[in-house]
Amino acid sequence: MVVLTTRGSFAESPEELIRSVPGSCNAVAIVRMADMLKSPRAVKENWAQMASESFMADMGTIPPWVENLVVGFQVRPALQQEVWAAGVASVPDDLTIEKLSQRNQQPVDNIAGFPAISGRGNTLIFGLKPGVLAIWRPAIRQEAVRWANEIAAKITGPNSDYLAATTGIAGHVVLAIDVAGAFDPTRTHMLVNGDQSAGNSEANRQQLQQLLMGTRGAILAITVTDTVQAELRIDFSAPIEQHASELKRFLDMALQQLGAEIEEFTAATPQASGRTLVCNATLSDESLSRVMSLITTSSAMPQSMAAVPASEASSAAPGQQESARYFSAIDRILKDLERANRRASANSPTALWHENFARKIDDLSIQRVDPELVNYGRSVASKLRALGRSLRGQAVAVNAHEGTLTYESNFTPGWASIDLWGGIGAGQPAVNVTSNLQQVRERQAEAIIAGNEQRNTIWGMLKEERSKILAQMQAKFGEKFPR
Repeated sequence: MVVLTTRGSFAESPEELIRSVPGSCNAVAIVRMADMLKSPRAVKENWAQMASESFMADMGTIPPWVENLVVGFQVRPALQQEVWAAGVASVPDDLTIEKLSQRNQQPVDNIAGFPAISGRGNTLIFGLKPGVLAIWRPAIRQEAVRWANEIAAKITGPNSDYLAATTGIAGHVVLAIDVAGAFDPTRTHMLVNGDQSAGNSEANRQQLQQLLMGTRGAILAITVTDTVQAELRIDFSAPIEQHASELKRFLDMALQQLGAEIEEFTAATPQASGRTLVCNATLSDESLSRVMSLITTSSAMPQSMAAVPASEASSAAPGQQESARYFSAIDRILKDLERANRRASANSPTALWHENFARKIDDLSIQRVDPELVNYGRSVASKLRALGRSLRGQAVAVNAHEGTLTYESNFTPGWASIDLWGGIGAGQPAVNVTSNLQQVRERQAEAIIAGNEQRNTIWGMLKEERSKILAQMQAKFGEKFPR
């Protein structure tokens, strides 16, 4: 669910916006877009113009005309699944449902008395009042109606005090998740006792288990200056004292199981501060793009309201501009991933990022886009998902000559259940992970390494497909395509 709110020069603050997210959210994202665009680097590199151009290309990034954005999520880490997303954001007063209806050629509907349309990325968008739009994802009408009624009754806002307090944390981008009560005691005991790096004494293992079971949540705060500075903090219910390095290993393990590694944090030196584990890092552009994909794949902001210049529109062939934007959006995604992969190790656990970018391609507008380009986009998204599965250890058979991919249908690895979260429905392990945890981890690493050749082949197929479709589009629209 995403809500967009604005009152011109009286844009609502994150402290006000967070009051409208559903109470049951267990994760929150805050983006202070206007402040970020005033940062030294953003001004120097003209991020406002870049954001506008990428947004018009349907990249799903947050447009520069948003002042503040707050998104609430219900996520299930054990299943690596987002249940729903919701939020609130300051937008221009003239960004109305009626204008969005005309722009996106969607009929105006009604959600619990509010004008609404179907949006991109499987969303429902409805207007609460002038300058305030609500966006619910996935587009399940009954859930959107319930949320709209909760807003009207003023019974929204995070039930979690931990999440409610995140608006007081400085940063242009702040992401937080409440994990209180989420760790399964049996899994936690198994992981602590199976970790050969952990202290050998029984007392030390019991302390670690108690600390992990008392984890309150995690907060990532990003501030843009001349560089992109990030602080990741994990909050516990008791002092962590001398356990910083041991707890950092479990943090790395959790991110690896999610396929969400950020190399800068993996290499960061942990610091203990009372009940908090702190890691500081300078993020690359690729890592920042990965973090933002956690927000933008759920936000599904409405399409830009900017009109196409008449001179440009009159000289372009039908569908040329839309096709160029679609192609450029996919190109940006592939380049971000390629740069990130060059910086990462061959078996780096980055499956989540490949899957997120595949969803971004699925969410791109295909209105007036050349059908061959649409097929290309679907093919790219499919291959990014294959890369993600391979990076989780699933066998992928690649036929480069035929350009086809197939998966191992009987994929039930033991490592599917060696996380901290527990969770019914995560899949039954094929081996007894309780007694041979180290062996299971080694088998997962071996499976991921064994897929290196297939992943290289898939990247080769992606490059070949790009060259082929670019040649086709240039033959149709001219050599300057996609410019």
